[in-house]
This record gives sequence, structure tokens and C-alpha cells, in this order.
Amino acid sequence: MKKLLKKCYKIAVIIPAIIGIIATTIFSIIDSIGYKSEWLTREFVIISEIIFTAIYCGIICVLALTIFFNLFEKVRKNLFIRIFSWFLLPFSFISMVIIHEFHLEEIEYFIPVILINIPFIFGLILSYVIFLKNKQKI
Repeated sequence: MKKLLKKCYKIAVIIPAIIGIIATTIFSIIDSIGYKSEWLTREFVIISEIIFTAIYCGIICVLALTIFFNLFEKVRKNLFIRIFSWFLLPFSFISMVIIHEFHLEEIEYFIPVILINIPFIFGLILSYVIFLKNKQKI
């Protein structure tokens, strides 16, 4: 069971974090072409976006550690607790960020948020489906 949960955690957040960082890096490089500022250089802007993305991904990785509550039989057997342990904290944080950025009404800030979060959303859902299929085999 522990091995299965490690695999699911990797699919849920580690791989999406790598994809999100790469996607944000590419977007940042493309977006900052022709960037000129009195205070910041283009390189500093790219590096700071990569750092902020890594911190954001780290937060989601920590919030998704609740996946490992499924090691306990009580959590694994109860549908509601199992779903909450898998999705509640990561999706709450992702939803909060998306709603906040959506209300800014500036598309240039919304695109990187979507680039980071779509892999996490798909990863969490896919890992849960994999967990359900393999849980029945154990």
C-alpha cells in the first residue's frame, strides 16, 4: 500500500511540479522578450518567476501529503474521508489562487497560473483513479 501511495503521490504532484516549472520557464522567457525596465533586468524577472513557481509547487506538494492518510484503513474505507484526504487541501489552495488571479482581470497574470495548475489538477485526478484501480487488487 505504501508503494502504491508513493507512486500516486509522484503522479499527483511531483511530475506536475516539474511540468509546471518547465512550462512557466518557457512562458516567462517568451513573455519577457523585449522587456525593459529601469529597475529590473529581463534575467531577474525570469529567475524570480521560476523561484516563485518552485515555491508555489512546493506548497502544493506539502498540502498533498494528506494523500498518505490513506495508509490508515479507516481513511481508505470511508469514501468521504478518502476523497477529502486526496483533494481538499490541494484543490482548496489551487482554487483560491485561480479565483484571486481571475479577479485581477489581467490575462497576462492569469496564463502562468493556469500553466502551473492544470498539471496539478490532472495529476491529482489521475493519481486518484490509479489508486482506486490498484486498491481493489490489494
